[in-house]
This record gives sequence, C-alpha cells and structure tokens, in this order.
Amino acid sequence: MIAENGAARAVQFQEIALYIESTAKLTSVERNIQSFFKEYEFDCQQVCLLLVLFLPRGKLNLSIDRTEWNFGSYECNILIIVARYGTIGIPLYWEMLDNKSGNSNYQDRCTLLNKLIQVIGKERIGLIVSDRGFIGLNT
Repeated sequence: MIAENGAARAVQFQEIALYIESTAKLTSVERNIQSFFKEYEFDCQQVCLLLVLFLPRGKLNLSIDRTEWNFGSYECNILIIVARYGTIGIPLYWEMLDNKSGNSNYQDRCTLLNKLIQVIGKERIGLIVSDRGFIGLNT
C-alpha cells in the first residue's frame, strides 16, 4: 500500500479489518482475515493474466532473473520474469526456489518460461533479457 506521502508501507490485517462491515468484534474480523490468507493458495497464472491485461498490446520485453531475500532465518529464493513497461518492471510470473539460496538451473528457467507462455503465448514475446549466468544447459 502507498501512503499519502508516496512512501511504501506494510498493510496490517488490523487496518484491513477496520474497513470490513461486520457485527463481529474487530479482533474476530482480524482473525478471519488471517485465516483467509493462511489457507489461500496463490494462483500465479491468474495474477499473470490480470497483470497482462494492464499492459499495452503487442510484443513484450521480458527480463528473467533470480533474487534472494533473507527474513531472519528464512531464505526466500525467487526466480522471476518481469515485463518492462516504461521505466518499471512488472512481475508476471515467479517461482519460489527451494534450493537454499542457490542459483536457478536450466530446467527451472525453462519451466517458468513455459508457464508464462501458456498464459501470454509465444507471439507476445518480443525480447527476453537475462544476465550471462543464464547461458547454457548446465548452469
């Protein structure tokens, strides 16, 4: 969520609960929201389809990369494909890698790209950019 001053900030379940019409207590509504997100299965394909609808028609310039974030003891290793739109990158498809902060491999990248192609089709791809570490079958 973007604050009024333009700075990014986290959205807390308690803040969301304030805007839900319910006769239940605020803490109950907050627990319901937490339960929803705990059991919600994120569908990357549906999110990708939605995001592509906001992009202009025609060929897309894509970039594929791997990034990792550390949240305490949790290592989040993500392989992601983004579409360039002006000066920003819009994440279209991503996969959480379970190789403990290791690099992606050829199969990981092919699988992710094939999932994206199932949603947008080959004809929508104009260009794919990646760093030199993505060259070859055994990397």
